[in-house]
Amino acid sequence: MKIAHLFYLLCLVLFSQTFALAQNASPTESQSEKEKTQKELEKRVLEMLNQAVGDAASLKLAQNRAIVYAIAGDLYWKFDEKRARELFRNSGNEILLANAESEKEKKAEDDPFYAVFEFSNIRNEVLPLVAKHDAELALELMVQTRTAKIAEALVKAALPNAKQEGGYMNFNPEQNRVRQEIALEQRFAVLAAEQNPDKAIKLIKDSLSKGISWNVLPLLQKINQKDEKKATALADDVVRKIVDTDLTKKSEDLGAAIQFLQFAVNPNAPKTTKEKQFKFTDSQLKDIANKLFNTFMQPSNSLAMTMGMTQAMAGLEKFIPEKIALLK
Repeated sequence: MKIAHLFYLLCLVLFSQTFALAQNASPTESQSEKEKTQKELEKRVLEMLNQAVGDAASLKLAQNRAIVYAIAGDLYWKFDEKRARELFRNSGNEILLANAESEKEKKAEDDPFYAVFEFSNIRNEVLPLVAKHDAELALELMVQTRTAKIAEALVKAALPNAKQEGGYMNFNPEQNRVRQEIALEQRFAVLAAEQNPDKAIKLIKDSLSKGISWNVLPLLQKINQKDEKKATALADDVVRKIVDTDLTKKSEDLGAAIQFLQFAVNPNAPKTTKEKQFKFTDSQLKDIANKLFNTFMQPSNSLAMTMGMTQAMAGLEKFIPEKIALLK
């Protein structure tokens, strides 16, 4: 890891020195001379980058090669997007090798905790570098570099009867990895929607197949800016997913439903904005409130349920006031 960080620092120093030369160019230079100087500087930068990429092949660990290729792709983007994407894909290939190396180490390790916990996840360092330039590619590489264990855990978590345990007393390493994976994927989905709003619709539907998340709201907001009717129709899908889910077993989904209700009654929401703000309809919010009410009415000694009911109370009082007495 230190090799990769040193590589990044070295590139930044070289970049700053190179472009400092451009700042010191004579003010009497003509426009054509300035353009010529700029091209020469860019050529020098690319030569340095290419040298660094070539040297990366000599690094022993695949995870270090993955980081170097990703950083090089990040720095290369302003000069040549096609080449940057090639470097990002090279990084993805190195992550696959790093995954294989990690599995070998786990099998050879006697400590049982080593096989259970993920002490290092190179994907969390590499993929955000890709996503800030091309979130779709980041999502593609995310699936490509997903370990078999994470893929299997995601499938299990999506099953209707799969229970999501929450809280410090019920820490589950596998479920924690699933939460981290979904959170990262949805973060990239929001970036992809910003880079290409037309793709937000597919991203929301893909996201709903894995569960309900607060990150659906930014995606709905992106769609709402272009087509309010489409945003409302997709919000119907979100609400239908909430209604059809057993929230007593899905703590993440329960939390998202509560947040949607809180969002609707938030007194601190901005009153003035240039963008059209997405809002769930009153009918949709009433459906969410009724689902939460039915969930809270089920027998439970869970602290999470008690806290959730407290957090949702303001929304419940607004949209289903006639039922509040039954919760007290």
